[in-house]
Amino acid sequence: MVSFAFIPAWFNGYSFVIFEFISMLVLFSIAFYSYRLYKFCKNKSYKDLAIAFSLIGIAFIAKLSTNIIVYYKILETQDFGLFTLTFQTMQASTIFYIIGFFFYRFLMLLGFYMFYLVITKSEENTLFTIFFIVVTSLFSTNSYTIFYITTLIFTATIARFYMKNYKEKKVQNTKFLAISFGLIAFSQVLFAISEYTEYLYIGGELLQLAGYLVLLRMFMRLIKSGGSKNKKCQKSEQGLKSLTTSLML
Repeated sequence: MVSFAFIPAWFNGYSFVIFEFISMLVLFSIAFYSYRLYKFCKNKSYKDLAIAFSLIGIAFIAKLSTNIIVYYKILETQDFGLFTLTFQTMQASTIFYIIGFFFYRFLMLLGFYMFYLVITKSEENTLFTIFFIVVTSLFSTNSYTIFYITTLIFTATIARFYMKNYKEKKVQNTKFLAISFGLIAFSQVLFAISEYTEYLYIGGELLQLAGYLVLLRMFMRLIKSGGSKNKKCQKSEQGLKSLTTSLML
């Protein structure tokens, strides 16, 4: 019954909350560092990055709150042991689940797509892509594999972009970005096939968190660069050049 929320039953509760909460904090920390760089250097690209990571962070809030409410609602009805109450609560939980996970999928995909736009400076087929994201979010309610494959496409494309860039210009920040999104992309593969064994889901959570931690570490290095304001901005711009393809390294 608990697997209703697409999470292994034995992983629900405190274990799930800890994993998701840490990932959420990491994402909002990255958004915070990006916004600080924007306020410090007045570069709009940092503001866009802050919005992108905030969207992904909010997506985790939607996922976390939805799973907690659905999970504990089900346990509550089991404690009452009355068929009528159980049925009514499950109906409410189902509606909340559908709405909550729609926003989780939509905001997650939109955040990664916005990040892709920032690093490529490309706005081609933007409306079509957003329409595709909405359709995917709506129709992956009963098939989470579709959502994870779509997320895999976004993150793998970003990882491939950074790996190609690193091979050409040998910038260390770009290597860490390639590793970060490579880990996140591989985590989506594990999520997509987690129906075969629940341990794959846990592996996906670990890889995803590791990917976000690598990304956070790079942003912390940028914001903590020493020196005057001009020197800080110069170092930050060098880091931003690792993020975007339109700027010369």
